[in-house]
Amino acid sequence: MLASLRAPTVKRAQQTLGLVFLFVCLLPMLLAVSAGMRRRIEGALGSLKGVNPGIILAGVVLFLALVDVVLMLIAMARFKRSKLILD
Repeated sequence: MLASLRAPTVKRAQQTLGLVFLFVCLLPMLLAVSAGMRRRIEGALGSLKGVNPGIILAGVVLFLALVDVVLMLIAMARFKRSKLILD
């Protein structure tokens, strides 16, 4: 929704969202692999073998819920119904 508020067309909003996805999701993974971080990642995952998966899942869910709340608050603050209604 944040991308579509500023974009003049639906296509441009989709392109913007695609670029954000690229930078947020794919670029860090590519940089981590290309920078020789594979051994460090494997070591970190190896140290998690004794941790309860439920705790990790709960942490991930809590983090995503927090991100969702922050994004919803930003969207609600920027949403202007008067700009959407055509006179």
